Amino acid sequence: MKTNKMLYEKNVNIFPCIDVSEDLNSLKQLNVTLTLGKGPKIIREGNEILILRTFGERYEFEWFGDCAEFKDPVSAAFFFVGFINCYLIGYGTIPFSINKRELNKVDVKWKIYHDQKITLKDSQGCSEAISVQGFIFKMPYKEFEPSFDLIKFFSGFKPGDSGWDNIKKQFVPSYQWKNGAPIVTETDLGDLWRDAWVLYRLNIYNPEGPFNHKWITPCRHTDYQYDKLAMWDTLHIVENIKWYDVKTAEHLLEMQFGLFRASDGMVAQDRSCGGVLDGDIDHDRIDGNNFSRTQPPMWSYSFLELSKLIGNYDICGNAFELMVKNIRWWEENRFFPEFKLFGYNMLPGDMANESGLDNSPRFVNVFNGKKWKRASRRKNRRLIAADLNAQMADYYQNLGVIAMMKNDERSSDYFSRAERLIDNMQKYLWNEDFHFFFDYDIDQKLQQPIFASSAFWTLFGGCVLKGKVDGFLENLTDPRKFWTELPVPTIALDSNFFENDMWQGPTWLSQNYWFIIGLKRYNYGGLAAQLAEKCFNYLKKSYYNYHKFYEFYNPNGYSQKVLKRKGKSPGPPADYVGHFPIHSLYYYGILGAEILDESVSFIPYWNNIDSDLKIELYYDNNKHTLSAVKGETKILQVAREFE
Repeated sequence: MKTNKMLYEKNVNIFPCIDVSEDLNSLKQLNVTLTLGKGPKIIREGNEILILRTFGERYEFEWFGDCAEFKDPVSAAFFFVGFINCYLIGYGTIPFSINKRELNKVDVKWKIYHDQKITLKDSQGCSEAISVQGFIFKMPYKEFEPSFDLIKFFSGFKPGDSGWDNIKKQFVPSYQWKNGAPIVTETDLGDLWRDAWVLYRLNIYNPEGPFNHKWITPCRHTDYQYDKLAMWDTLHIVENIKWYDVKTAEHLLEMQFGLFRASDGMVAQDRSCGGVLDGDIDHDRIDGNNFSRTQPPMWSYSFLELSKLIGNYDICGNAFELMVKNIRWWEENRFFPEFKLFGYNMLPGDMANESGLDNSPRFVNVFNGKKWKRASRRKNRRLIAADLNAQMADYYQNLGVIAMMKNDERSSDYFSRAERLIDNMQKYLWNEDFHFFFDYDIDQKLQQPIFASSAFWTLFGGCVLKGKVDGFLENLTDPRKFWTELPVPTIALDSNFFENDMWQGPTWLSQNYWFIIGLKRYNYGGLAAQLAEKCFNYLKKSYYNYHKFYEFYNPNGYSQKVLKRKGKSPGPPADYVGHFPIHSLYYYGILGAEILDESVSFIPYWNNIDSDLKIELYYDNNKHTLSAVKGETKILQVAREFE
């Protein structure tokens, strides 16, 4: 076959993929020797891109323009391990049946395995290791110029080069599965949409430790993260993947039970797959669960919505008594009876961490009626928090719904508790002059007038009185405050407390997701669509520049390098899946999704859609594809089939 020589003058990105239909852990033995010849050939458009030969046999794969997908996952694994060792490091051949003593002789190779969580099973089936999981090395990118001349890139390495630092600088190791991304036909979403789907595959682990199913960690590539489920982050993951991987979403929610402390009903902040961390002396970390603090009480919403989507209310029923016990824990440990509201009586740093908004200025700054001062880091503070009460109002309402489905007489009581909570929020947290919700300091007997995005959780909890909504939303849509290039900054732009540090100004897409749900609950679907549209317009530009997804973003401007993370630069870690529900932002915001008891419907906002529409989703344990011609006013709907 002739090679297209013109290719060598073109920029080419190669992102190989692994077919997820096969599980490498099911293989009984991996005992293959890979030999590369003089190096891969590269041609394009129907011709061979790379030629891989193993004992005279050729592995086949398909080329999609920016993606080479191996049909056989074992081939992909063999190719890329062999490619790094043979072509770049110069080892010539690599036996896959290898023991630890041999690994210790090949330090660079071992580090590749270690960093990718890839372990080997030796020929005797050593019990201390598991079988290989295929992986690839993604080509590097340059800021504002994400394309590369692949031939020129390869020629920069010479056989025999070694040194992990050199390899690590040139390659970004990751898993890549582009096949099977959720279908949406909006043309300009492109790689942003598909690669965001890949981001979730990057963070998948096979069953291990206390986790009986495959599971997704918030981010496997950050220095401060470890392999874990986290109450707050994991729920954001569930909310996103429920449209196209409902089984994993269900398993992740079930594994949330492992965060539950049976003695009193507390739900832990996180759980490690490996149990107690090395060197961890925190007595509240039990069996890998961090019981030193909890996080925002959102799991009832995720259980209820997923049960409607899959048509299985048993998952709510199974969780109901745990939720009853958990909400009792909140009432016994985070409730101020004299105010009949929820809040914190703890060190400012602890309440910041438990709120999920660690590093927010809300917790370390105290207003005494005349001026602001810093709270003592060593002294407990008593603070009634607007976002926590909104989340608890939703929690009560969800328990009321689940109890009603179970014909449980406690249903009306939970609805009544939600109403009382909302009434008391008006008394202590609503500010009529500013049309805004502020936290309340019990010792100062004053509201704390920091304009924080956390106030918009009141939309989600149904806590804004109907006659007050318009004035409240004027704050949201004010470009001097929250309606920035990428809404919604965590602190208002015109606030003295606005900074480029996390939770002190930067925007979190996870928060925008909950605000969109809240806007739709108040029938502000058009505004929810505008918010989602601004998110995607921003992300398209940011992703083109950086080819990365971040934990949080600059609300005005596209440079993420100016941001900090708790005072440290650079700021947001890349490819952080725990706060990135990008697909659900689109489904709920742009497509107007509503999950009902007996159907799921979409009311697309055509002003924000530039083409005919095709939607793919899983509903009632079946895959459905819906389509509409641009501008059609009909509601797209899938109803549950009853026998």
